[in-house]
Amino acid sequence: MNSDNDYILLNGNNVHNYHKKSKVFTIIERLLIIILISLTAYIFISFNLNKNQILKDVESENFILEDFELVNDNDKNGPITVNKLEDDGTKSNIYLKIINIHNDTFSYEEDEFNKLENIINKTPEYLCEYHDKKPSESFEGYILSCPTHYTISINSTFYGRHKGDSEHCISYPDGRNASLNEITAMNDCGVEPLDILKELCEDRKECHVIPCNAYFGKEVCLYTYKYLYVDYYCKKDKEMKKPKIMVNMFANEIEVNSVYENAISEFYQYSKYHGYKFLLNTYRYDTEREIYYMKLNMLIENLIKCLKEKSYDWIFWVDSDVVLINPNIKLETFLPNEKMDLINFIGTIDFNGFNGGVFFIRVHPWSLNFLMRASAYFYYKQEDYLLFADQSSMNNVLTSSKDTEDHYIIVPQYWFNSHIDDKQKGEFLVHLAGQHNKTERARKLRSQIEEDPEWYTSVSSKDLRKKVLEYYDLPKEQQKKIKFETERTLN
Repeated sequence: MNSDNDYILLNGNNVHNYHKKSKVFTIIERLLIIILISLTAYIFISFNLNKNQILKDVESENFILEDFELVNDNDKNGPITVNKLEDDGTKSNIYLKIINIHNDTFSYEEDEFNKLENIINKTPEYLCEYHDKKPSESFEGYILSCPTHYTISINSTFYGRHKGDSEHCISYPDGRNASLNEITAMNDCGVEPLDILKELCEDRKECHVIPCNAYFGKEVCLYTYKYLYVDYYCKKDKEMKKPKIMVNMFANEIEVNSVYENAISEFYQYSKYHGYKFLLNTYRYDTEREIYYMKLNMLIENLIKCLKEKSYDWIFWVDSDVVLINPNIKLETFLPNEKMDLINFIGTIDFNGFNGGVFFIRVHPWSLNFLMRASAYFYYKQEDYLLFADQSSMNNVLTSSKDTEDHYIIVPQYWFNSHIDDKQKGEFLVHLAGQHNKTERARKLRSQIEEDPEWYTSVSSKDLRKKVLEYYDLPKEQQKKIKFETERTLN
């Protein structure tokens, strides 16, 4: 059309097509409006969600421990203090000491992981019943396990004895032979406790199984010597998992500029940088025992939480009378190799024997039971006077039972628990255990570290990891030992 006077002459067919096209255009317009409104709403919601997430991330990054504040408000990653006005300005800024971090990360071979088979079939197990009238805690039990990067998956199970089976479990775990009547079953006798076994073992790397009536049925096949048959396989993890580590500390009286305040500040920064969860407990809620037992209380509390939530793999306990020398050493450096799946506790010794001030403990039911036994030790050994309270009880639980000897390892002290009089440049930390004037000695050491970067640059995680693995490959008789502690051994 070239002018306002131009017009179109429509016949019947043209009118019909015109209205038809008009309806189509109307529908398209409405659809476009709906799409535009939806898109606008999506952008608005996404923006606000992202904004909220960003705020949460910022809040997380800027999180300060309760009752602490930043020494310097302009340095969000710097040291913290309980009293900025009285801070003496000597606190270590851990972020400024970390170098070459990408060369020192723990080794995870993604290519090797990708080459692993998805399933490893296991030979079915016949686990012989514990028949003695004793508590199940007294039985050694059996371990079902899978290699690193795999977890257990149960196909089937049977508790009892199959008809005519006189081949499997014809003697007790202690070596005594079962009588003919006890191993003779005229018919299949038993149950299939699949749900129970899955609860104990499914999706775990290893599990501890005690075949006895207390676990699998008190009324099953009376007077028949039974076994637990287990058919299972190992399934590969969906992705390579890096161990998640939590750092735990306790200090109930924290004075400004004290060794305790400085240690908390250092490990707070260290954990934040390397991505470890940091938990500090300052409340002594158990006032009926020596304060040292707050360590065991806190660990038990956190282990239960981690087991329930499946949130962390290891807890690194560190006493608060330490100085962090080399923050370039990552905690993964000290973890067991792939052949040491049963190791749940890594500790050190000093001139007094076992030192319980700094150690690693795996998030595992064994660890929980170990700590509970250590916490209760002196309630049942009240005639024994041992000098180091919780430390002595941990030592004696580790050394007094066969079921613990395969689950812990004692390593060289310099790895992560050096004594201040034996310190060397490049070591991870110094522990001022048993020292007088701890705050002053710690202050002098921090001053030395500030003046000479070799303290925190001369050893990397990669360097130390090599030595750690060499030690782990040594025969057990060549590794460090602890021994059962008596009052006489302390004199």
